[in-house]
Amino acid sequence: MLESYLENTILEGVTCPGCSLLCNDLVVKISNGEVEVVKGACSHGYQAIKTYSMDSRLRGFTIGLKSVDPEEAIRKSAEILSSSSKPLIYGFDECSNKAIELGLKIAEKINGVFDTPPSICQPSIPLIASEGIEIGILEDVLDNADMIVFWAANPAETNLRHASRYSVMPRGSSVPLGRENRIVAVVDVRNSWTMKIAQHQIKIDLGGDIELIESLDRIYDGKPLKTSKYMGAVLPLINDVKRARYIAFFIGHGLILNGNVNDTLLSIVNILRKIGASRKITLTPIAERINSMGASKIPYKLYKYSHALKFSNRSVEYNPISTSAYGGLLREEFDAALLVKTDPTTHLPLSASRKIPFNKTIVLDYRETIASSRSLVRIPLSILGVEANGEVIRSDGVSTELRKIIDGGENTIHEEEFLRKLLEYL
Repeated sequence: MLESYLENTILEGVTCPGCSLLCNDLVVKISNGEVEVVKGACSHGYQAIKTYSMDSRLRGFTIGLKSVDPEEAIRKSAEILSSSSKPLIYGFDECSNKAIELGLKIAEKINGVFDTPPSICQPSIPLIASEGIEIGILEDVLDNADMIVFWAANPAETNLRHASRYSVMPRGSSVPLGRENRIVAVVDVRNSWTMKIAQHQIKIDLGGDIELIESLDRIYDGKPLKTSKYMGAVLPLINDVKRARYIAFFIGHGLILNGNVNDTLLSIVNILRKIGASRKITLTPIAERINSMGASKIPYKLYKYSHALKFSNRSVEYNPISTSAYGGLLREEFDAALLVKTDPTTHLPLSASRKIPFNKTIVLDYRETIASSRSLVRIPLSILGVEANGEVIRSDGVSTELRKIIDGGENTIHEEEFLRKLLEYL
């Protein structure tokens, strides 16, 4: 709803661009074209909305040290990519769905590698699809789940309103007392903040996921448990599992850090399918960025691979060892790069990120980063969900429309517009 009075505008039901939960209950007061008040947002959401006014905004279209107009920047970007023998197209986990599709089309047209930053969504989406496991829609979890499991996930730090808005605290149709009707279990390698709200607080060794899953599996089947350091935790957890009607299982980025993510995920899926024979079970990745889910789901939908796609004459190859950004950078294979709303120097090892060909790299971003400061072409973007509209995919797979709440700066461009024009030039 939009209510205007004097020079103020009150926007209700604003969708938050702060994380992959995309909470749609914010109230934002606009005064003289500036965001004056944000109500209902967590600190991540507030910071995301206020980013438009930060000092470190990327300002101005530049090639080297020269300021240029948008068309010249697009032409130069097309020239760099079209003359490249092996370009890298990387990022997109903070972009709109349409921008992701355009990035894939660009990679296909120029025989490039399309990849996204490491995400729990990348291995989860193909496995969930192939094994027929259901993703838990957050509103359904709120209404009906009486047991919540967070595995290698710590939403108390990453997705701050997860427990309070959707998974633990709210009262739902089948859980009328909210928290009092729910059992919460947290499995992690450290004593996380999320553990503080759990009845089952299970701390495991790094890489100990499969040992714990095997112990749970044996106890669930009524078999004697082999010697295990998790013996004390397993039996009470399984007792609550057997009493639950609907178990909502959430997995986080920690699974990637723990190692053997594919084997661990398969073990989790196998035991969930067994448990789900007599009750409802859902498995949902907690996406890291605002559209980590879309950045994995859209490539999988279009090409049957969630990341690390290597295009060659309209065919696509997938082998993360040889077709990922990380592997290609280590081998110094890329001679040009298009980085979209990402800074690989912050999440890739130095051994890889230092080999980005910055002298032929185009950066699209709304903020100054280490990568943007070293790249040849710099494109200032409007901020999705603040200064620009766009559709993204929530962490549970639900498509969600982000709407702008203020006008963007004159010297910025929407990511979709730039990528569309770039594709036309190519």
